[in-house]
Amino acid sequence: MTMSPVIKGHLYMLASQIVGAFMMLAMHKSVHFMSPQAVAMFRSLFGWPMIAGLAFAATGKQDIRRIVRVSWTRATMALTGIYLNQILVIAALSMVTPTTASLFINFIPLYTALFAVILKLERMTASKALGMFLCIGGALYIVDPTKATINGGIVCLLFNTLAFSIFVIVQRMYESDEHPLILSANVSTLGMPLFV
Repeated sequence: MTMSPVIKGHLYMLASQIVGAFMMLAMHKSVHFMSPQAVAMFRSLFGWPMIAGLAFAATGKQDIRRIVRVSWTRATMALTGIYLNQILVIAALSMVTPTTASLFINFIPLYTALFAVILKLERMTASKALGMFLCIGGALYIVDPTKATINGGIVCLLFNTLAFSIFVIVQRMYESDEHPLILSANVSTLGMPLFV
């Protein structure tokens, strides 16, 4: 029995969300023993071989030059999507709970949709507006803004979501032709030296 690409895509996303939840908990515990920079560096060092291996396995192309290609777009993606994204979320985890951090990560689609509309990559639709409202409303409902305080962790999370949204927009505008796993391995390769 073959699985439809849509179902396969949803299963990949579900698996990624499950792995992400465990990573959030592990990083929250780790920042009590190591600096956010060290946690991010270990995460990248252990994650890169898996990403590169998946890229080679998925594409069947053993061309290492595709993994180490440098361009301004990929350097921007490495800075925003690998370095700033990880450092900011890990720093935030030393100040807020994993639940709060995962709620704020849900703002990434919100920022991304707003940027895409501003840059005329997409049109605002009623369903997008409703989704944005639900995203903000849901996060505010769970966090309870009457009792919430803005601290350094919240600021880190807001900038984290902004950085990753920039990563997504740059990828969409300039790198959409590249296989996603090759691009992830390449951007991870360029981002790793930033942690040192």
